[in-house]
Amino acid sequence: MLTLYRKYFPDRTESELTMPDGTKICFLERPDLNNIPFKSCIPEGVYIVDRDYTGQHQFYRLRDVEGRTDIEIHLANYVHQLAGCLAPCMKIVDGVGINSEAAMDILLEWFGDSSWILEITHELD
Repeated sequence: MLTLYRKYFPDRTESELTMPDGTKICFLERPDLNNIPFKSCIPEGVYIVDRDYTGQHQFYRLRDVEGRTDIEIHLANYVHQLAGCLAPCMKIVDGVGINSEAAMDILLEWFGDSSWILEITHELD
């Protein structure tokens, strides 16, 4: 299981995931607005992530997100490009995701078609 540590801002959510080899990937999401579909990040929790060949973006999809459907991990650089999904990037500068494609390549290299478990939680104090 990998853990995504979040930091909340009024206009976005930023988080960081450390891969098994120590590589760090950032994620950009919508702000926390109490799980409002299409406007909020998803709730903290533990999710199974599956390779997705049928969704809009066809990278990865999170299973069983409470109150939500079609939550994907896909390429994006800006919060307005997300409808509740998660965008991997190599870093985040002033709320903008940088090099989303390289971050997605790392996820694809590690997990390929395999399912994996992702814990989403708040940043450690």
